[in-house]
Amino acid sequence: MLVNKEKEIVIIGSWADSEYKLSFLRESIDRIRKMGDYDILIVSHIPVPSSIVKDVEYCIYDKNNPLLKESEYSQYGCISNRVWFQFGDYFINKTMPFRHDYAVWTSMRNAFNFAKSIGKSKAIYIEYDCLVRGDLFKDEMISPLYEFDACVIPGNFEDNNSFYFNTFSIDVDMFLKVLNKYN
Repeated sequence: MLVNKEKEIVIIGSWADSEYKLSFLRESIDRIRKMGDYDILIVSHIPVPSSIVKDVEYCIYDKNNPLLKESEYSQYGCISNRVWFQFGDYFINKTMPFRHDYAVWTSMRNAFNFAKSIGKSKAIYIEYDCLVRGDLFKDEMISPLYEFDACVIPGNFEDNNSFYFNTFSIDVDMFLKVLNKYN
């Protein structure tokens, strides 16, 4: 399958607010670099150290970190419970006083709009703490974009029916079209 690096960009969503988390961000960048000469864009709501910024082509820092508070959930159709533990039919929910989902979507919008503005039409989105395997990167994340609009990497959970939605590749225009429908 033909791969065109002029059209492709790797977007890393980051919230690396500790040295431990920064080590994942550095490892993610190193792994991508070993897979090829891809343009990398980091997008974050917190400052990214200059030692990391110098290792990528682009970095977007948006100091606004829009969180939805529990009182706003019904206005935006959010569900405040998340399953924290499940064993058979027994599960424990935890109500969250805020959600950071909107902040993540804002970062994604910023990154994908930027990618489009510099002529990129294919994007691989990775959360900073998701370390992509080299054999999956080209074969399962990039090449399918020349046949399909999007690709989600199957999860590595016991049931093998889960998906990592924090690691995906998608046509830039398709992503923006879908995202703009909801905001």
